[in-house]
Amino acid sequence: MAMATLCRVLLLLLNFQVCILASFISIRGLGVGINYGQIANDLRAPSRVASLLSSLNITRVKLYDTDPNVLSAFANTQVEFVIGLGNELLQKMSDPSQAQAWLEQHVKPYTSQTKITCITVGSEVLTGNNTQHLIPYLLPAMQSVNSAVTNIGLNKEISETTAHSFAILSSSFPAGSCRASPDEISLSYALFQPSPGTIDATTNLHYDNMLFAQIDAVYAAIKAMEHTDIQVKVSETGWPSKGDVDEDLKTGPVSEQNYGLFYLDGTPVYNVGLQGYIPPPRDVFLELVARSRCIISSFSIARTSLSSELQVRSRWGEQGGFQTKDDF
Repeated sequence: MAMATLCRVLLLLLNFQVCILASFISIRGLGVGINYGQIANDLRAPSRVASLLSSLNITRVKLYDTDPNVLSAFANTQVEFVIGLGNELLQKMSDPSQAQAWLEQHVKPYTSQTKITCITVGSEVLTGNNTQHLIPYLLPAMQSVNSAVTNIGLNKEISETTAHSFAILSSSFPAGSCRASPDEISLSYALFQPSPGTIDATTNLHYDNMLFAQIDAVYAAIKAMEHTDIQVKVSETGWPSKGDVDEDLKTGPVSEQNYGLFYLDGTPVYNVGLQGYIPPPRDVFLELVARSRCIISSFSIARTSLSSELQVRSRWGEQGGFQTKDDF
């Protein structure tokens, strides 16, 4: 079915500590992660996004670059960041001195206040349409970044990896992993809804959703290549919506522009059981504060006037002016 081509799973291969989780999937109490995309216009200020994510109890964020405004906006919060080093920098980063300079400028200044736990060096290099020429630079760049992180004494806090799409597998099993048999995947199975699921003929394991089968398919491929010490982390997974375009500057299929989870006003694109709050812009907020002060001031004046009037009437009543309570 066509849905198989729309499902996105981005994998972080190579051993590293706890990184980003699937968007809006909490696993074993490690927290909830979200991807922070910015390929769009009319974006909300990072400080307002930080408030939105705080209201949603988001504790993991994957940022595709090292935007200083974003990293600064999340200073002194409990949010852990995975930051990205773009494909356009891979050739330069294969030079250790360049990697060191990049880290000193774009990472180190923020580590004292913002929790940066992982750096993704490149993205989908092995399977991208225009990235084949970068393959020779991928490993050297990762090694250079790793050495630079060690040189500044952050190797215990920050790990390095690279991201691959599910297309990295030429074939896969179990059968319910989507890539092996895309025409047999039901929508309910792909969306974690009740379904018969699938049973892998080799292991006899039962899978009640496609994501778990996909992860096992990657582990099976790694094992087939005689590797047993590589961890797999899911850094992106989701479906495009049919709502308004949220990352409208992205190139490629329309679906690429519709993976966003929230509209610009902070309301969800579709219901995933979470409702957040995004504060108004600073100028609007200050105007609301000014109006509130005006209302409070007017109310205080009104109470003072009423109090003075009551005191005057009370004195007049003491002199015999009031005959009944109704007069007051």
